[in-house]
Amino acid sequence: MKLKYPLLGIVLLIVPSFVFAQYLPLISENALWSHVEIHCLPGYNSYSSRYYAFINDTVIGETIYQKLYATESPDQTGWYLWGLYREDTSTGKVWYRSVFPESEGIAYDFSAQVGDTVEIYNPAFSADPIRLIVMEKNSVEIGGILRKQLKMWDPQHIQSEIWIEGIGSLYGIKNSGMSWAGA
Repeated sequence: MKLKYPLLGIVLLIVPSFVFAQYLPLISENALWSHVEIHCLPGYNSYSSRYYAFINDTVIGETIYQKLYATESPDQTGWYLWGLYREDTSTGKVWYRSVFPESEGIAYDFSAQVGDTVEIYNPAFSADPIRLIVMEKNSVEIGGILRKQLKMWDPQHIQSEIWIEGIGSLYGIKNSGMSWAGA
């Protein structure tokens, strides 16, 4: 009878390691991101929506990138190229390559651990690397799927943001590091 409980304890210790064993990719041609943007103006706010989707790929040098397109059209027509992304599903890292200027850097690192500093590249907010510290790493269930969730903190601006595996930043897929901009 005593053997059952230690065996149950071993099973419970092993199961959590398998929960995160399979990485959920961020880049998918089957996904659509919808962002509502608030434009703060004197005396009132204006709102707009923008949609993002990965459509097709391209090769630069020997590197394959997925093309991220955007549109403001509610009927999702008139797509234009926003940027290029690539992902290493074995490490959980996602790189962003801007169309102009042509440069590349880490957009997400889902392999980072609590206490790690992640240096990301997002020229929409800064020409310099943005350094975020992983404050918490846990999981969240979305649509019946358990996903890694990282709470990132920017010590310079005392802001935080949440990254979710397979989704990106809660500020939007293209907005990793937005906490640096004072969101």
